[in-house]
Amino acid sequence: MKRHILTQIKNDWRENVWFVIELMVVFLVVWAMLSILYMVNKGLMLPRGFDPENVYVANTNWVPSDSPHHIATDQGDSRDLGDLVSRIAENEHVESAAVASSIPYNFNYNGRMIFLADEADSIGYLGNVRSCTPDFVNVLQIKSRTGSTREQLKEMLARGEILISDNAEYSASGADPFELKGEKVIFGNDSTHTYRVGDVIEKVRRNDYEDSYAGSIIMAELPNELYGDVIIRIKPGHEAAFINDFDNKAELRGQRNIYLTDLLPMSTLRASNQRSIVIANRTMILIICFMLLTVFLGLLGSFWFRMQQRVGEIAIRKVCGATRRDVFRRVITEGMILLLIAVVPASACVWPFATDLREMTEESLWVLVVTELIALAIVAAGVAVSLWYPARRAMSVEPAVAIKAE
Repeated sequence: MKRHILTQIKNDWRENVWFVIELMVVFLVVWAMLSILYMVNKGLMLPRGFDPENVYVANTNWVPSDSPHHIATDQGDSRDLGDLVSRIAENEHVESAAVASSIPYNFNYNGRMIFLADEADSIGYLGNVRSCTPDFVNVLQIKSRTGSTREQLKEMLARGEILISDNAEYSASGADPFELKGEKVIFGNDSTHTYRVGDVIEKVRRNDYEDSYAGSIIMAELPNELYGDVIIRIKPGHEAAFINDFDNKAELRGQRNIYLTDLLPMSTLRASNQRSIVIANRTMILIICFMLLTVFLGLLGSFWFRMQQRVGEIAIRKVCGATRRDVFRRVITEGMILLLIAVVPASACVWPFATDLREMTEESLWVLVVTELIALAIVAAGVAVSLWYPARRAMSVEPAVAIKAE
């Protein structure tokens, strides 16, 4: 039967050329759209590196020194901020609180390079630096990649050590971030200050979608240099009680020249930060669905016309003893062969540029392979559905009526 199908495809080559060209275009478009959709959403399949649930963020503000409300103090505003955060952490509804100059979902980026202090030609590790108080690891539930507890991570920060994460670019250079653990490093060319790498943690990403190639660097701020937002982890089920305390207890909102405003859950910041990405993502999905619907309706029309021309042929096959299953199998097989004929040259046009695509998109080749297979499955399903209904209608015609004109 396969030989007969190939012979029929060969005999109808003029008509089949246009089907093959149409299927090539459809396959390439679906493949491209799936690849783009994956690159936009691949971050959702990776760990965030932190837990935003039950975390609230308050903006830190200072009374200007030229304001009549400014209170002169020898302690300094930064130490007052530290005292305020300690008082918040002692609240009965709070698990922990910290100050951080850069938190997730605010797109702050402070990229800095670190090098081994003892090797002048060491490979640079690029990371997004997050300065914070040690309780940062408890508030965001930072996880170690080597088995250290959060209390141990907190102690490392308190000792002035830094925490780093995995780093795709660093690993691509032939280095291993885990080998930096316990080593002394410097930031850039500043050899006057060295820092010890305490541990390797999960990468703290800026949002749920971004998969930045750079790593994460967490370091403790000095008590007299505290700056940033206050992040607070509330005990589960105590959110309303803490908000009530925050609104009614002045000692939780400020101290001398420091005051906190705009207490918001981190989930609200996440929704605001990712709104444009979510809208673009949904728009892309709708475009893909509309495109597939339009294309498959076009295929349905083409195959409908094709089947109408073969009503007599199908009737003769039925008279000769072919079952409905035999006819369906032949029609679907012919459609799949035409699809494979279209896929082979389409893939042959793309794969010579695979290396360039991989470097441009910073993706491995397996991503192209997987998206190609998924695109092939989608188009194959569309072809099968587009063939099924016209074939079913053609087979419903009685053989005597179908071959009357013959």
